[in-house]
This record gives sequence, C-alpha cells and structure tokens, in this order.
Amino acid sequence: MKKRTLLALAGIFYLAGCQALDSDAIKTGEKQYPIRFSLQLKEEIVSFPSVRSIPDLSIPDPIKTNKSPEAGDNLFNKIEYIVYDNSENPEKFIRHKQFTSADDDFTIIYDSLPAGNYKIAFLAHSSEVVELSGNMFKSDQVSDVFHICEIIPVGTNDINKSIELKRVVSRIEFVSEEMVPATLKSFDIEVKPYFNQINIFTGEGATQTNTYTFPHLFTDEEKGTNNFTHSFYTFIPYGNQTISATLIATGNDGSQHKREVGNITPVINKIIRYRGKLYSLKSPDETFSLSVINNGAWDQPDNDIPLE
Repeated sequence: MKKRTLLALAGIFYLAGCQALDSDAIKTGEKQYPIRFSLQLKEEIVSFPSVRSIPDLSIPDPIKTNKSPEAGDNLFNKIEYIVYDNSENPEKFIRHKQFTSADDDFTIIYDSLPAGNYKIAFLAHSSEVVELSGNMFKSDQVSDVFHICEIIPVGTNDINKSIELKRVVSRIEFVSEEMVPATLKSFDIEVKPYFNQINIFTGEGATQTNTYTFPHLFTDEEKGTNNFTHSFYTFIPYGNQTISATLIATGNDGSQHKREVGNITPVINKIIRYRGKLYSLKSPDETFSLSVINNGAWDQPDNDIPLE
C-alpha cells in the first residue's frame, strides 16, 4: 500500500482524495496487531439490463462468488475505512482512511490496532465529496454504495479477514416513452426530501437536504433518441418514508413542462422504474407505469403499478 500521512482532526471530516484521519485515542507504544481486510461484494453484481421489456424481462438469480470487485468494474472508486472503539459508550472515533482506485491493492486494507474491541465500518462508493460527522456519513450526490459494519475483536492473533459488502441504496429511474425532441434543452429532477446521509452503524438513511436538483443538459447526439433514462440514487429512509420528484422539461425557448411524482418508496437493492411521457404535456387519462426491477442482486421485478 502507498504510505499515507495521518492527520489529527476533530469534529467533521471533509474528504477529497486518499486520506487518513486519526484521533489521539491510541497511545504511543501500545502493542499493535496487524490487520488485513479483503473486500468483496456479497453477491455477484451484473450490469443493469439494457432490454426494456418489463415485466417480461427475466434475469437469473445472483450467483455467489468469492471474487473481489475490481476498480475496472465501475461499481465504485473509493473505499471508506472507519474505526471506533466499541468499548466506549458512545463509541469513540479512532481512525478514518479513504482509499481510491489509484491506490495499490485497491479493495485490500492493511492496518494495525492495539488489543481491544472495535466497531469497523466499510463503505464503497463513487461520490466526489463526502463528509463524516460522528457516525453519520453524507454524500453531496449519492452514488451506488456498498456497506457493512462489524464488531471485530483485536488481540492475540493477527487478523486476515474477508469482508462482504452489500448495496445500501435504491435507484430511481424515469424512462421516456417518447423521443427526445430537437427543441428540448434540458431535463431536471427535483427530489424532496433527498436522503443523502447514512448511519454507518445501522445502514439506515437520513435526510440532510430538503430539496436537491439533478440537472441534465441534452447534447445534440442525445436528441432524437428513444427510451432515454434519467435516474438518481438514494439511501433508504428510516421507517419507510417516501420521497417526491418534480420532473421539469425545458425547451430551447424557455417553455417548461412539469410532472409531479409523489409517494416514491425507495427499496434497498432495487431499481424503481417509472415509464411515461417526460417531455410533453400528459393527457388527462395518462398515467406512469411503475415497476420494481431486478438488479444484480437487484431482485426480481414486482408487478407494474400505475401512477395517477
């Protein structure tokens, strides 16, 4: 592994690039026990299906695998490694390291800790800007995220352990059933509330942003295409809370068409897909069709649900 400088920092940690953040909880001179973690996905992750025939599309069940994810898989390019002393109440922060796909031995974590009982969280993601405060982890824009938090005793023997990560997000998709018009300039999704924060101990999502906008400016190449998909990721709200989305299509002349989509329920490890007219005014009897579809371990589809 490349050497990393340890920086003492209290309170909130803003991360950019490969960093290591330590508290002063570990005393100099304490015996250190080597630790090696090898990260892998709990189940094989396959690409999202390119065929749009829902619900006839069928994908085999995920296959168990011992293969560790590689950076080239494009599932994530950063790993957060966060250590707490589990003997304290509340848990005392010990260490936070961020690894990137540019590092040697990406997905393998080397460390050393004194004997003790530790709560260790792992998150794999591709977000550009992230923030850690206590045990709450926040992304500026949620990407595909994989996570696990384990209680790990250290002492007596060296640790060489495989860690299985699981997906902790849902992906919300809006698929257009009309061609992207040449007169269309942009398409925005305003999400309210936006669950871009996760409790790294429990994996539960929390809201930090009341409203968040996902903008898309169409290129000339995209205009005239069919089945164009707009999407975003979200952590899973605690207590089955729902979110809403305002879809805003803006023409070159500044005119706008808006659609309100309410009561969206994110489901962990699933894609929630809406189909309908996104870029023009809908007729009074028009509805979106909604299906929850398979991911690579994105589970089997539920029945289509019409959205009024």
